[in-house]
Amino acid sequence: MGPKKQRPFRAITSYQKRRETIIQARNKGSIPPDLHKALMNQVKQGLLRVMDVEVISAVWRDGHISLRDKNENVIQQTGTILLATGFESSMPGKEWLTPVIRSHDLRCAECGYPIVSQSLQWGPGLYVTGALAELEMGPISRNISGARQAAERIVNSL
Repeated sequence: MGPKKQRPFRAITSYQKRRETIIQARNKGSIPPDLHKALMNQVKQGLLRVMDVEVISAVWRDGHISLRDKNENVIQQTGTILLATGFESSMPGKEWLTPVIRSHDLRCAECGYPIVSQSLQWGPGLYVTGALAELEMGPISRNISGARQAAERIVNSL
């Protein structure tokens, strides 16, 4: 994630090679063994529930958070979410972005991801972060460190 890993990525001019580099660098998340043990102890005691589901929306009402799936079914109702994370390697929002890309003639690489400037500008007044910035930012784009760097680039360009 540091500059030593980012410089070689930024030297790659081919978007296809950048995409290959991103795919190779992508690892599943992990946690330290001591934290895993502590979490599993909480699960055994019934104090914590670990779920591996796709949450589409969360609604706060009467002191509880209702997590819902794509069919708006309530997956879980809780008062606290300690950690909710995850991503797919596909481009987010492709269904609604495709017509926007066409109507605004936005540049995309063969893989379908945006081709953006160094300041992460995709079109006039349109800046991207996260997955949509990964061909410019590299593998770091989808995590917190990437979000910070993306924000710095955008702010510095304004």
